[in-house]
Amino acid sequence: FVSEKEIKRLNYEFREIDKVTDVLSFPSFQIVAGDVLDTENDEVLMFKQDNGYIHFGDMALCLKQTKRQAKEFGVSVEAEIKKLVIHSMLHLMGYDHIKDEDYLVMKKENKNI
Repeated sequence: FVSEKEIKRLNYEFREIDKVTDVLSFPSFQIVAGDVLDTENDEVLMFKQDNGYIHFGDMALCLKQTKRQAKEFGVSVEAEIKKLVIHSMLHLMGYDHIKDEDYLVMKKENKNI
């Protein structure tokens, strides 16, 4: 969880967008959405932990923005956090929504979880 100041800084530094956002995703490696992860790939192996888990990346979530959105959408803060964490995980797994057709695929996957 990060402050509005921090999420705005990250958003500008990595996306050149100078405003507060709800969540940002920072993948550890490139993965093609929907593909089975090759856990023996050298790039993936660099992020394999001693316990066998793979570090897909990091996410930064702005709690203040999340609370505003929860109020706006008429949902609990917990429900909004859940939605944003799932959204961010989909990004870490290669999904995106830059193009309209990609958005529809990501929206469908979000409902499947």
